[in-house]
Amino acid sequence: MPLTFPTSPTNGQTTTLSGTTYTYNATKGVWEATASGGGFVAGSFSEHILPSANDTYDIGSAEKKIRDLYVSDNSLHIGDHTMSADSEGINIPALKLGTGSNRVKLSANAQGKLRQIRTVGGVAQAEESISSEASIVVSDTAPTSPSDGDTWFDTTDATLNVYYNDGSSSQWVGIN
Repeated sequence: MPLTFPTSPTNGQTTTLSGTTYTYNATKGVWEATASGGGFVAGSFSEHILPSANDTYDIGSAEKKIRDLYVSDNSLHIGDHTMSADSEGINIPALKLGTGSNRVKLSANAQGKLRQIRTVGGVAQAEESISSEASIVVSDTAPTSPSDGDTWFDTTDATLNVYYNDGSSSQWVGIN
């Protein structure tokens, strides 16, 4: 059944149609649904949105996706895992890549360095530390303060070089 709103409304004027109260917003030129005593109405809500049963309902579907989701810097909970944000970025305690019996889990160790635990054929492998101190530079000039193991792609001759310390000297060495 179509809803018939009053003609020539004034700002703040209210009307109730089919059990929903609407308020006219003259700035926007629209009737907006308003909640009577709080609750969820089309387009707005003034209290928590809680499903009537746990792990039962979806927001969107494979065919009808939600375009954007905006949340504050508080936490986002997915199962038993929590993501949050602060002024430095998004906080994720661990990240697992891959599915099935072959995957990699990345996390920070007690010293704040990147670590990985690989699972191959369903068997967890020994923890491996990943050095994050090396850098990759693409430039026509060599980096001025390299560290042992850094890589540099020289754009003047399209060569890849690694900074190498042989025990008595350090230099850029071309990789063939």
